[in-house]
Amino acid sequence: MNQRVPAANSDAIEMRALFSKTLEPPLKVSAGLLTWFDPVDITIGTQDEDTLSLNFATFRLLLYHAEGNMDLLCRIVRELRNTWCASELRQIDLQTGFPTKLEVQIPVLDSATDLQVLSLTPLTRDLLGRLPALPDKWRASDLQHSVVSYQADTIDALT
Repeated sequence: MNQRVPAANSDAIEMRALFSKTLEPPLKVSAGLLTWFDPVDITIGTQDEDTLSLNFATFRLLLYHAEGNMDLLCRIVRELRNTWCASELRQIDLQTGFPTKLEVQIPVLDSATDLQVLSLTPLTRDLLGRLPALPDKWRASDLQHSVVSYQADTIDALT
């Protein structure tokens, strides 16, 4: 049995008990839940939302980009988990006399201009900049009638 597990479950954790050598105590401990393949963030919207929830592949990718900086990784995860994709309004036929639409999430972010109002790390901006986004003036185009933005929710979550 691994002797490190009881130390991790006790109230008084010493670095020597965890790593078998004397190290300075950590400045901060961030809770995290790593899943194997599941990309679903199972802590968002719960009382444990401060606990990171991501899969190993995402963790490794973000840790690489954060150059091993766990504080930065934690901030990036918080920023990314609260930056939602847009939705598209799609007509559905309920065979009634009135038109009905359904919001369907699409793999597109708000425009780069919309995202500029957020106080994001440069790394988060770089990662988001690699993803598809709405055009800058989408709100003044025909898209305004068929696209739903969740930018207000993102702003609320990140401020």
